[in-house]
Amino acid sequence: MGFHNLVWIDAPVVGDAYCTAKMWLGIDMSSFDVYVSGGKNGIEYTEWIDMTPNGYINTVGKVGTFVGQVLCRRRRTNFKFSALDYTL
Repeated sequence: MGFHNLVWIDAPVVGDAYCTAKMWLGIDMSSFDVYVSGGKNGIEYTEWIDMTPNGYINTVGKVGTFVGQVLCRRRRTNFKFSALDYTL
């Protein structure tokens, strides 16, 4: 993008190759939470699994599943600027 450091109200601005041209998306990460349903933080784990058949030699692992939702507590702190044109 031609510059190394850019901030907007003390938050870093980073480029995204998958964002549509002439748009600027702002996401306030401190406004998002994950709500987990159920006991034990809602996470259920399997027994230990041998990961050698998957290419991880001498490794074991577990699979964790949970039911939850992503919450945005302050929707108005996220934004989208569209139709940006440097010629205007």
